[in-house]
Amino acid sequence: MKSLFSPRQAALAAAIIAAFTLTACQAPAKKAQTAAPAASKPADTALTQRALGDGLYEMVYSPATKALYVASAQSFKDVNGGVIYRLDPTTLATTGGTHTDLKNFGTAIESAGNVFYTTNSLDGAISKVDAQSGKVLERLVFPGKKDKEGYPAARAKCCCTVMSCM
Repeated sequence: MKSLFSPRQAALAAAIIAAFTLTACQAPAKKAQTAAPAASKPADTALTQRALGDGLYEMVYSPATKALYVASAQSFKDVNGGVIYRLDPTTLATTGGTHTDLKNFGTAIESAGNVFYTTNSLDGAISKVDAQSGKVLERLVFPGKKDKEGYPAARAKCCCTVMSCM
């Protein structure tokens, strides 16, 4: 006996039937009960901005120190190193800064918020920074060849060295 439908047509028909069946079985959505909003003070929507410096890249908030840290590579011409700025998160006032020997780009923070990390991409390194003092505690340097622009070349194998910066 020959089938009326090809296997492809049968699969398509089954998919259409399943879609219609599932759609028909859905219960209508119930409207959420909303309580009348209590009289409250309107949210402060003012935006705080300020000029900080050149070569700003990423920032991270530390709940342990209640501070905002901003990674800076500074200028690329005639400037060695970078700066990690420490800011008050509500006023954006500068409360401290650390001048580093390498340019800083990305930032990440440990869950406790006592230590954060900054990438030193141009030098193939990552620096561990104490959030309280701003001091560079350690640095992980990925050895390897530089590409034609002078940046660290990507390598399949990676051998790393850690040097203390204390």
